[in-house]
Amino acid sequence: MFFNFIFLIFLFFSNVLSALEFKPEKNSIEVELIPENGILKKGDEYFFGIKFKLENGWKTYWKNPGDAGEPLRVNWEDETNKSKLELLFPFPEEFVEKEVTTIGYDDELVFPVKITNNNFQKINEIVILDYLLCREVCIPFSEKKKINLDFSQVVHSDSFYRSLKMVPKKSNNYFKVNVRGTASDHLTVEIKKSNKKYKLFAFSEETEAKVVNNRSDSKFEIYLDEKLNQLSKPIHISISDGERYEEISLKLNELTKTQNLLMFVFFAILGGFILNLMPCVLPVLSLKLYSFSSISSKTSNQIKMNCLWIIFGIIVSFLILAFSIMILKYLGQTVGWGFQFQNQYFLYFMTFIILIFSLNLLGFFEIILPNKFQNMISNLTMRNSEAGNFLSGMFATLLATPCSAPFLGTAVGFSMLASNSIIFLIFLSISIGFCMPYLLFLLFPRIVNIIPKSGKWTISFRYFLGILLFLSSVWLMMLSGLNNIIIFLVSSVVVIISNIKNRILLSKLFVGVFFVLSTIYFLKYENFNQDPVKWSDFNKDTLEKLIIENNIILVDVTADWCVTCKVNKFTTLDSKKLTDFIKKNQIITIRADWTKKNEEILNYIKEFDRFGIPVNIIYGPNHKNGILLPEILTSDIVINKLNKVGINEYQRESTISSN
Repeated sequence: MFFNFIFLIFLFFSNVLSALEFKPEKNSIEVELIPENGILKKGDEYFFGIKFKLENGWKTYWKNPGDAGEPLRVNWEDETNKSKLELLFPFPEEFVEKEVTTIGYDDELVFPVKITNNNFQKINEIVILDYLLCREVCIPFSEKKKINLDFSQVVHSDSFYRSLKMVPKKSNNYFKVNVRGTASDHLTVEIKKSNKKYKLFAFSEETEAKVVNNRSDSKFEIYLDEKLNQLSKPIHISISDGERYEEISLKLNELTKTQNLLMFVFFAILGGFILNLMPCVLPVLSLKLYSFSSISSKTSNQIKMNCLWIIFGIIVSFLILAFSIMILKYLGQTVGWGFQFQNQYFLYFMTFIILIFSLNLLGFFEIILPNKFQNMISNLTMRNSEAGNFLSGMFATLLATPCSAPFLGTAVGFSMLASNSIIFLIFLSISIGFCMPYLLFLLFPRIVNIIPKSGKWTISFRYFLGILLFLSSVWLMMLSGLNNIIIFLVSSVVVIISNIKNRILLSKLFVGVFFVLSTIYFLKYENFNQDPVKWSDFNKDTLEKLIIENNIILVDVTADWCVTCKVNKFTTLDSKKLTDFIKKNQIITIRADWTKKNEEILNYIKEFDRFGIPVNIIYGPNHKNGILLPEILTSDIVINKLNKVGINEYQRESTISSN
């Protein structure tokens, strides 16, 4: 396809001087609106038509023009007109010239345009038609035409109704198809019980789609320029047997799921494992390491049993979370991954728990519980040590589940759109990934011998774990909305007292680093909180208006508790390369803050089959339905997608308007 594109560019420039010679002759091409006065009607729907008369080899194009071309576009000149226009495309033909395949029309045809009647009796307005006509060369046209519609006067047009009949009907169950995702960017469509010769064309709002039938009358291959898992909108296929015309929308999450399910299970396991490495789960990982050092002197069987019960606690906790989501789903509630962090009481609870444990490790005190509760726990753990390990596994899950990690949002989003059995399977897979460190010790218990025996190093190690837990509690304090001055004062007291109680080199280093970084933060507070580009607050109505006005828009759905979002912001969204590109091309940036529960934002990301963040979407004249970006961003990925949605066209139009 790339070489075909280069060939077309060469062909265009080599013939640009002779383009005037190939201008459509007078009376050889006519474009008119029908009816001249009145309205066309089918059932309860109203229409007018755009009639083309093409002669001498001239062609115009379908909504997916193929290797070259541009489809017809129709819009009101007055953008405030509340009557919506929906352009319908009759079933097209395929043309092959010099190894270049295009999809479109020749001869005479009518494009039906459906119009909503907002209680108007008459509409006298100007419409703008943008279209491309090609023969040896291609000539773009943009013209304004006056339309006079009278909804009280229904007229008849044979040519209009012939074309309307050829518009593929949506999901009429004429044709039974089997669709398989045979590769990451490749679909196979097979028409069942076929005894005729079929034609099939594909269209996607997000990517290029090329159809190859491999000399088969009923089996077609659809090749895409994007990976299937990067697409959020359906792929539409139009099928005809010469008599009937149907459009079938292929919802990617409803395709045959053998391959897809295995892929999402893999994502879930990988995301669960990465949870162990995310900053918000460092306290969990630290507690694991500390617990391993404490069991290094035990036998292999004891190590295996400890690990087995911790794994059991983790898996049970994740399954409880899965069943909770199933119940909420049954009750009509929708939740996303990390929804716990949107609850203020959950933040207070987690802050208190982690702070208490960190102070304990820093030597402030041993945890003191009421005698009755302390005796109950003591008896339980002494009689059956498995219970203590099971509870530690559940506690690890409690700390880990609010964290967002790469691949996790994709896997959870897939499960939210599927059956309860898929939810169960995905959350079980996440728990298995999260258990990986313990599974390693379960299968190879002798690894614990690598950990040094108890000694002076354990004092520093204990202090290090306490610092990690304390920093996590500080992060939670910030999320819960506590004043920065209060957080600084509490932190200063903890750091100073812990240094007095732990007279070791590590505590002195931490005191110095803490106060230096705190001083820099408060002196440069405004710089820390200032974005290189201006981000507007998310509003769905405002977004839709900007899309209609053909703006280039970048939407960032983020939250303070989303670590992956912060990484994307630091490495990509705030990078000089991307921010300079945004400023140069006048791209509108919108940020949706999902730190606290917001149904409008949740409903917005659900449109893209996502239930977790980060979510980044780009809009432009060529992709008004938006392109969903991957979870992990780079500047090149974002810039390439911005170019794809219409940066070059936008710049050209801006230049023309300025002149």
